[in-house]
This record gives sequence, C-alpha cells and structure tokens, in this order.
Amino acid sequence: MQFLKAHWILLACGLVALLAIGLLALGMTRTNVVEEMNRRVSEASEIDSLKSSPKNEDAINAELERRRKFEEEYNAAVREAERINKREPLRTGIFPVPASDQAAYNFQELYQDKLYELPRALLAGGPPTPEEVQDEAERLQEAKRRKNEGVEPDEAPAPGTTATPSQPPGAAPGTSPPSEAPGTAKGSEAELRAAIRKARNIRMYAELTAQRSCFHISPIVQVQRVPTVEEMWEAQVGLWVQQDVVNAIRKLNDEAAEQLPEKDRHVEFMPVKRLLEIRVFGYTGAAGQLVHFSASAAAGGGGVAPATRYRGPEYRPSLTGRKGDENFDVISFGLAAVIDQRDVLRLVDRITRENFYQLTSIQYDALPPGSDEGVYFYGGAPVVLATMNFEGYMARKAYKEMMPPEVLREVGPPGARP
Repeated sequence: MQFLKAHWILLACGLVALLAIGLLALGMTRTNVVEEMNRRVSEASEIDSLKSSPKNEDAINAELERRRKFEEEYNAAVREAERINKREPLRTGIFPVPASDQAAYNFQELYQDKLYELPRALLAGGPPTPEEVQDEAERLQEAKRRKNEGVEPDEAPAPGTTATPSQPPGAAPGTSPPSEAPGTAKGSEAELRAAIRKARNIRMYAELTAQRSCFHISPIVQVQRVPTVEEMWEAQVGLWVQQDVVNAIRKLNDEAAEQLPEKDRHVEFMPVKRLLEIRVFGYTGAAGQLVHFSASAAAGGGGVAPATRYRGPEYRPSLTGRKGDENFDVISFGLAAVIDQRDVLRLVDRITRENFYQLTSIQYDALPPGSDEGVYFYGGAPVVLATMNFEGYMARKAYKEMMPPEVLREVGPPGARP
C-alpha cells in the first residue's frame, strides 16, 4: 500500500500510455485507414514507375530527333557551301610553298593557257583582223568581176555558225591583234562587210591580246624570272573569279541561244553582247585596307571603248563594310559590259549564283538606238553600257591551308596568322 502511495503518478501515466497504444492499434485496423495507406503505397509505386519509365519519353525522343535532323541539315549545308565556294588550284605542289622553281614555271604556263580558255568558253571574238578585211576585199572584187561578166553576184555575208576567237589556241599574247578599223561612217565597204560577217560568227565580243584585253591578266605572264608565290596566288584567285564571271555570262547567252534558230545564234540576239573589262581589285583586309592585285598593261579596255562615257570598273570601298576575318576573306572585283537592257538584272543574278558574290554597286548608260560602234555590231535591241562592282567571300577554312603565309599576314586578322 505504501508502494502505491509513493508511485501512483508513474502508475497512472503508464496506464494512460497502455490505453493510447491500444486505441491506436484498434484505429489502424479500421477500413478507412487501411485504404488510405494502400492509396499512398499505390501513389509511391506510380512515382517510382515514372522515374524508371517517364511518361514524356515520346516528347523527349521527338526533340532529340529534331535536334539530330537539324545538325544533319546544318552540317550538310556547311559542306555544300564549302563545295560551292572552294576552287582547286591549277596544279598541286604550288601553294602554300612551291615544290620547286620548275613547278612555278609550269604554273606560269598553265595560267596563260587558262586565260585563253576564257574567251573560248564564251564563243567570243574581237573585231575583224586585217587578214579578214583583206579576204572581204577580195570577195568584193570577185563579186564585181562576176557582175561585170553578167554572173549573179554572191549574197551579202550570211549568218555563219559560231566560231572560236581569232586568237589561235596556245598562241602567245600579242599574236593576231585585232584590227583598228575605223567607224561605220568612215570604214570602207570591205571593213564593214568583214565586221558584219565577224559579228554573225561569234556569240559576243571579248578580246585577249598583248595590246589589250578585257580580262584581268596577272603580270606573271610577262616576268622572265621565277614568279613569287604571292604573285601566283594573286593570279590564281583572279582566275577563279574570272572563270565564275565567264560561266555566268556563258549560261545566260546559252539560254538565249537555245531559243533561237541556228542562224540567229550570234551577237545581235544575245543578252550580253560585249565584255569590255573584268578587273579583280584585290582583298579587303581585316583593317579595311585594299590588298591590291596587280594587272599587266594589256588588261583593261577590251579594245576600242564605247564613245558614250566609258569609265570602266573602279575600286570603291563597299557600302556593306565587310572586311576579311578568321572566317571569310573578302575579294572585290568589277566588270563593264554592253548588255541588252532587258537582261541587266538577269546577268547580276547569274553572277551571284556562281559563288558567294554580292553586287555592291551598278551604274549604266543607255547607248543610242542602233549604236553600232564602228567594227562592233550589237543589233537592233536597246543596249546599255553597264559597270558593276561585286564582292566575293572566300571561306578561310576552305583556303587557309593553300594561302601563302605572306598573304595571310597581309590580309589578317592577327589571330588568323599561321
């Protein structure tokens, strides 16, 4: 009894605890509690299932597939851009350092041969040579003799098939220079007939001789020493640009020729009637400076210049403000041509399609109707003298391994030096 009196508080607390445990056990056996616990277990299992096999897996996979396709298309576009932009050099073993002096001389010869292919690709020629004028004079004498004898004279010069340029294949610059025949008003009958005959046997006018050329000619064709690698690089880049321009003109004229009968596939009916000049000015360096490309004295003018305010291509800083950097080298060039005025923008379009080229300026003068200039005959279509400037973009990635170290240092930027 004495024990109960001394410890009744502890005994009472223990009894309460036992009752609470009993009631808790009884409560946990109730149906609603069991159901709640089962629901929580089910939710936990569902969360574990989502963690191991997400319900948004299809969305994730779709996004990954979209990303994969984008990367594929982007890489394919980059490869295609490099393919379009890149050009192969005339020969291996030249850039960035020539393998030998003989290799440099071989490059010099190949470059000259490729220059002569430019007018041939255009099926072009110059005005009649003195020999062609003499041949026409002899035809006239024969016609007069036949007339005096009562024989039916030959017809006027008939349209002929398209001929190759008067410059013979492989000939050195300076052979067979074009005639300096006077203009229509002053020319002899033989000269005029020879000019008509020549116009009807070529697609367009484009000249290449030592005295004058409508193409940009590197001075390496004239040097009597081993050309430097920098000179050869300038010649190579200038040739690439001119080949692209020539391809654009040829495609435009060929497209027109396909729509004409054979007898009319000559200057009179072509969009581009005469190429006066292509000039490759040079690189626009990282500092905005012009890294000038030299040209021989024969380059420019393309023969007798039109009487109507002929200016020729001149270098002008581009309004785009683009400069060379570690991604692209910027090359500037210009051309002047006599074009059917309806086809000016078509020619611009053709040139820009050939490579990464952009028109930066254009100016033109309308030539008077029927403005045949002496020995150059353009036909009856309205023509303009158009002068255009372009800039091109050469992917540094595609060309850096070929570019001579001296050229890389000059065009910059400093971070892109070898």
